[in-house]
This record gives sequence, C-alpha cells and structure tokens, in this order.
Amino acid sequence: MAPRGKSFRLDDSVPLPVDTIILEPGRAPQPKGRSARSALPRLARRGQDSPANDRNIVASGDGEMAGKLLAVSAARASYLVLDADLRPSFELLLAGGSLRQALQVAKRTFPRDGRARLRNLLTDVELMGFYEHATPREDVPSGACLQFYVTNGCNLRCRHCYMSSGPARSTHELNPQERLRVIELFARVHPGGMVTLTGGEPLTCPDIFSLVDHAFACGLKVQLFTNGLLLDAATLARLVDHVHLLQISLDGATAATHDALRGRGTFRGVLQALRLMDRASAAHRHLDYRIAVTVSRSNQASLAANLPRLLKRLGLKGRFTVAIGGLSRVGRAATHPGLFSSHDETTTAQLGLVDRLAQASVYQIRLPPGNVFTRTCGFGAVITVAADGGLYPCSIIEQPPLGNIRDANAEQVMAALRAGMEATAVDRISGCAPCPIRYLCGGLCRITNFHKTGSYTTSACTEDYQKHKIRALMRTFQSIRVLAGLA
Repeated sequence: MAPRGKSFRLDDSVPLPVDTIILEPGRAPQPKGRSARSALPRLARRGQDSPANDRNIVASGDGEMAGKLLAVSAARASYLVLDADLRPSFELLLAGGSLRQALQVAKRTFPRDGRARLRNLLTDVELMGFYEHATPREDVPSGACLQFYVTNGCNLRCRHCYMSSGPARSTHELNPQERLRVIELFARVHPGGMVTLTGGEPLTCPDIFSLVDHAFACGLKVQLFTNGLLLDAATLARLVDHVHLLQISLDGATAATHDALRGRGTFRGVLQALRLMDRASAAHRHLDYRIAVTVSRSNQASLAANLPRLLKRLGLKGRFTVAIGGLSRVGRAATHPGLFSSHDETTTAQLGLVDRLAQASVYQIRLPPGNVFTRTCGFGAVITVAADGGLYPCSIIEQPPLGNIRDANAEQVMAALRAGMEATAVDRISGCAPCPIRYLCGGLCRITNFHKTGSYTTSACTEDYQKHKIRALMRTFQSIRVLAGLA
C-alpha cells in the first residue's frame, strides 16, 4: 500500500507508538499503564503491561466528532484521528499485525473502500509522524522576548480589551527616562533579543520614537503593535528603518463587525493603515507586518464569510502573516460576557477561519506538526513590563508583580523570570502529570490556575476542559489535513 510520502508492503507491520492511548471526544482522559507516567523522550517498553495492551478505547458520539477517535502518544508527542469503525484494524496494527491482516479486517466492515480507508489512515500516520521510532522535539521558547506596555493610554476604548485601556492615562506610568531604562536592562539580560512595544496604543506614547530608536541602537529587534488609526505616512516613515515587524488589529471583515468592537469609523482607518503598511513592507526588505484577528461570538460568522474575500480584495503585496486568537476573560472584556463563546465554539471558529484562508489561497497559518511537544502555556517565556513598571513572567498582568523596573534589583528580577517556565512546566503541575495529552496541551493557563486555586502549579483543569482539549486536538488535526491538501 502506498500512502502519500511512504510505501508499505502488505506483509509489513506498522511501527506505531507502543504507548498509544485512544480517547473519545466526549470523555475525559482516564490514563492507564505506563504511558501516563512516562516523560518525554523516555521510551515505553513493549510488554504485557505496556499501553499497547492496556488501552482505553471507546466509540464517539459527540456532535461534530461523532464516530471519531483520538489516538495519542505522549512519548512520541503525536496524535491522529481515526474513524471508530477502523478501530479493529488499528488495534491489530498496534498489536504488531501486518497490513494484510488489517486490510482483511477493514474489508469486512467496508467491502467497497476498505483499502482506501486504510490507505488514508496510513497517510495520516505518516503526516503526523505517528511512529514508535519518531524523535519528539520540544518547542522551547527562547525567553529573549520583552513585552513592554509603554502606556495604558489609548485613542480607543475597545469592548474586548484585556488591558482596559482608554483615553485616561494613569499618573503612575513610567517617565521617559524610566522607559529607556527598561530597554537598556533587557538588552543587558538578553542581548539581541526581541522587544515588543505595545499598550494601550503605543503611538500615543510621546516618546515612542525615542524608544524605537534606542531599542534598535541597543541591538534589539523591534516589534510595534498598533490599532492603526494613528499610523499615517509620516509616522510610518519615522518607524520604518528601525522596526522589524508591525502588527495591526483587524477584528472584523466588515465595518459593522469591526466597528461594533472598536468604535465607529475604525474599520476604514484600519484598511488605510493596512495599505500603508503593505506598501512599506514591499519597499523595505526588512519590514514585515502581521494582521492580528481576535475571534469572538460577535464577529466569528462575519469573519468566516468575509475575511478571505477582504484580504483578496486588498491585493496585499508585502510580507505579511495572519494571527488568529481568542479573547482573554480579563480587563474590559470580562465585563462583556456576551462576547464569549464556549471553548468548543471558539476553537471551531478559529480553526474554521484557518481552513477558509487556506482554501481561498489567501494565507496558510502554520499549525503545530506531529512530534513537537510543549511543557508550558508560555508562562516565563516572555518578560513583561507594565506601563507602571511592574515586572511579570506573562503578558497577562492580572497577577501579583514580581518586582518593578524602578527597583534597584530590577535587572536581577528580569533575568530570573525565565525560571518560571521550568518551575511551572506541565510535569510539575499537580493534576497535569498523569494526563496523556499534557505535552500536546501544555497545561491550563498558569494565571488561571493562580486565580482559581491560589497556586500556579495546581491545575484548575476540569473534566469538561479536558473533553474540550480532546475535541480541540481532533479539530486541529482536521485543519492540518486541510493545510496538507488532504481534505
């Protein structure tokens, strides 16, 4: 049999991971055997007590994923989705049976297309590296990143802002010299690192150009996140030589949806800024830009219907990427519960948008491939400095600060923040260590853990959230197949 990218003979066996556990989308993981305890990249051993002989296999009856199962290997950091009706053939392969035997079993259930179904399964095995001999790779954030909220002041008052930014500016914000000190300390801690200047709206900060120039002079790469409304040709010309990436927020593909979140007339201003940024990127080899789309209940249907068409109509020629994210239930966003969908609805909307952009040949968003694992939610991966100088190990600052840039030991605190990533690794989280999808999930947001349990390292994950994560992996797998041209 010849799945895409690899050939198998009928008398071959397929070396599937020995720690495979099969889960249904409507049931939380109930790990058994060694797979729940083995840490990457340790190899599980085949034997009478191995997970290959001790699996939790159940059929699905859960909505969109009805009739589907999720096969997970923690040791190989991979997963794939299979039809529940192919379970007997898959079990046979897990037990070391040959493809000929698996095909005979498949043909009993699918007399007409048993071979095609088994070939598709093997294609997915190859796509996701779902093999015992696969070598997993940890996705480790560099930590050399600074998220600097240069001000919490903003020319807008967006309904979904996680910073509660607006026209009023706090009297406790850093002064220009203190802001320069942030840049200098970070450059000493992480030479050549990346600084992201954001807010609020960073272009309302009176010394923003000095900050950009100083960061560049310190050898740092510079990103600037803006809502776009203050970005005219003169401002862009002032930034273009020293900024590596500009990000602009686009939260609707029509004026009605975008303006409902950000304010009347903002959609037109964003499109004007996008065109300016695109021309600048096309003219300057070092300048990229990103279109950041936040999906909410109020815009998800409109984005799906209109975003691919809008981006095609704009005819963008510069180097751009599209980032699709969801709302954070903090700041002003938390006061508008109607903006939030369920976890499942949000995942479906976000990945559906990924699919539509790819199918319309507008943009392909990279999704995590097989054999790549993470032990973090991102906590400790980014040094964050708030507008008042507070130091945090995460860009969500609704947590106690670990220091302040005004303190004498600020450089030492900044240097120590990365240790939070290892201290809160998923293996160290109470409640996460036994979970078979922990390396694909990375664990619940550590800030959520803190607010709900009082500890960063005690998981606030619930059975419902585990079920959601299983369904989210299954939905992500569908999008990976779309991006690979298999669906």
